[in-house]
Amino acid sequence: MKNISYVFILLFFISCQREHIEKAEDETSTAAASEVRDTFICSGYFTLHPARLATVTAPINGFIKKMYYNNGDYVKKGALLAVLTHQDYIKIQRDYLEARSQADYYTEDFKRQGELTLEHASSIKRMQRAQSDYWANEARLRALKAQLDYIGIDAEKVVKEGFTNTINIYAPVSGYIIKTEGNTGKFIDSYAFIYEIADINELLISFELPCALYDRIYKDMHIDFSVKGLEGPVSGATVKSIGQVFNVRTNTVDIIAKPDSANKSFRPGMNVEVVIE
Repeated sequence: MKNISYVFILLFFISCQREHIEKAEDETSTAAASEVRDTFICSGYFTLHPARLATVTAPINGFIKKMYYNNGDYVKKGALLAVLTHQDYIKIQRDYLEARSQADYYTEDFKRQGELTLEHASSIKRMQRAQSDYWANEARLRALKAQLDYIGIDAEKVVKEGFTNTINIYAPVSGYIIKTEGNTGKFIDSYAFIYEIADINELLISFELPCALYDRIYKDMHIDFSVKGLEGPVSGATVKSIGQVFNVRTNTVDIIAKPDSANKSFRPGMNVEVVIE
């Protein structure tokens, strides 16, 4: 009888211990699950700061005579990128020289008609016509000079050295050529780009944030990220802008973050994984 009592007591003790262990395991599992739920991974990529990307276009229609750089080349600001040619360049220069040569005539005629008006009241209409001709030619002259300046032709050089049928295209910024469009002999419209130049020293991180995490992110928030395919420690970044319109298809919003430090290995388009805690 006493042995049976011992057995029951032993079984009761084992049962209590088992319940205690199972409860502890459940609490541990719950804590681990909670910790997992509090950490989220968002996919993104490196992108260029808009101020660090320059699109080089032709200021006027023309045929490509020469192109000096290819994708991946580094260029400095002011470097000669390409040369365009077209007969319309000559027409603009000719019109400018004609307007310039007529300027002296209209100036003298306006002055002369003004002097005659002081002596003869009947000369008022001729003076007004001379004044109108003078200002019309002056406006035309200024417009043509501005057009020459815009396409890169020095008006004073045209006066001294004559016409040119080519214009030069220069790099507006320093950076790497990331895209080219065109080849020797190809016709380029004034709205078409020839090169795209990027300064990759200041990259940004763009990633999509799910709607469920929208209330967990804020401007200037610190986040961690890693680059897919690159070995190394996790890097830090700071949230700079938060999108206000969600993508109806993915139910995500675009977030822009800036890495805390530059890394020469980073390149635009590289995939990153952003950790949101």
